[in-house]
Amino acid sequence: MPSIGPGLRIDAHGLTQLREVTRDHPAASVWLFGSALREDDPRDIDVLIMYEDRASVAELKAAVHRAFSGLPCDIMALTADEESFYDFRRTVGAVRLA
Repeated sequence: MPSIGPGLRIDAHGLTQLREVTRDHPAASVWLFGSALREDDPRDIDVLIMYEDRASVAELKAAVHRAFSGLPCDIMALTADEESFYDFRRTVGAVRLA
């Protein structure tokens, strides 16, 4: 489990489901970034979904929402090429969830 703010509520079953969904989409990955990594009580959850097949994004977004039990989620979806161009994960200090 990534190091996250102690006030963040992650549903263990939802996180397991999120990891199962990413196994169904091996080219996809899910990353946590933003205040959820730094603050005890973040206002929202910032998530990056990296994908190859755009069709997988909707299923991954639904799994993210389940994992965070209805907390507000800001989800960004990027292809590997887009992420590489912006160097997004390194810039924001993202931590892989699944």
